[in-house]
Amino acid sequence: MIQYIQTAAQLTILQNQLIEHRFDQPWLALDTEFVRVENFYAKPGLLQLGWDSDIALLDLVTLPCAAFVHFFKQLLLLSTAKDLNIVMHAPHEDLLLLNQLGITLGDFIDSNAKFIDSQWAAHYLGHTQSLSLFKLAKVLIPEMPALESFS
Repeated sequence: MIQYIQTAAQLTILQNQLIEHRFDQPWLALDTEFVRVENFYAKPGLLQLGWDSDIALLDLVTLPCAAFVHFFKQLLLLSTAKDLNIVMHAPHEDLLLLNQLGITLGDFIDSNAKFIDSQWAAHYLGHTQSLSLFKLAKVLIPEMPALESFS
C-alpha cells in the first residue's frame, strides 16, 4: 500500500500504524528528495519510507516541520524498541537535510538506532565505493529492466 502524507493528522495516523499496530519488519528503507540549485541549503521535497510491501511518501513541502521532527524522533525510538535496521543508500545528503529540518546527529546517537548504508555495504562486498543505487539494484536483480529514472 502507498500512503501519501501531506498533513500532521495523516502523519499521526502513520505514526500510530507503525508504533501500535503493524510494524514488525526487521528493516525500513529511507530516502529523501530535495532541490539544491543556486542555494546553500537544500529545499526539502519528499521523504520516502519503505517496508515490506508498504510505502509512505511524506510531503516535506506541506507537512509542518515540528510535526515531521516529532514523527521522525518517534521513528528513531521505534527502531530501537523493535530492533529495526534503517537502510539508506549514500545517506550523507539525506542526513544533512534531516539536520537542516531539526533532527540532529545527537538524536540519532541517543536513539541507538541501527543504520545500514547500502553503498558502503556493497563496497565491503567488493563493489566500487561510489556504486549508485540503480547499479546496485542491477547487481542484485539482473533481470530488472532499464529505467529512465530510478528511486
